[in-house]
Amino acid sequence: VYHAMPNQSSHKFILRIIDHSMIYVAIAGTYTPICITLVGGWIGWSSMVVLWGITIWGILYKSLAKNVNHKLSLIMYLVMGWIGVLFLPTIIFGSSLLFMLFILFGGLAYTIGAWFYAQKNRPYFHMIWHFFIIVASVFHFVAIMYFM
Repeated sequence: VYHAMPNQSSHKFILRIIDHSMIYVAIAGTYTPICITLVGGWIGWSSMVVLWGITIWGILYKSLAKNVNHKLSLIMYLVMGWIGVLFLPTIIFGSSLLFMLFILFGGLAYTIGAWFYAQKNRPYFHMIWHFFIIVASVFHFVAIMYFM
């Protein structure tokens, strides 16, 4: 719906804020069951609080800033996404190889998609970005639903 709106419409502006905010929610939402179930304890809960804190900050930033720095947003998405390497040993010992592979492939797909997203001057960059986001989301969904 967001992409179908006229470029300068207020509807597109609002839907862009929602669209970009949901990236934060998707990252934190993917980490939540991992933090609670696999990492657990104070580290898992603390990590979850930090990730959801960044999510709330990111949504407020996207919603209220007069000039959003898109590179800062992209860096925040990537940092949030790869912060899981900090508790990688815990995840490795608490999960299966298939879970790890699906999470890794999902993370790589998100990262490759982010590279395409940053290539604003290339044709179809946005469509390719969304393709990689869908692939990454499927990898993470399968990892959490079937292998965690």
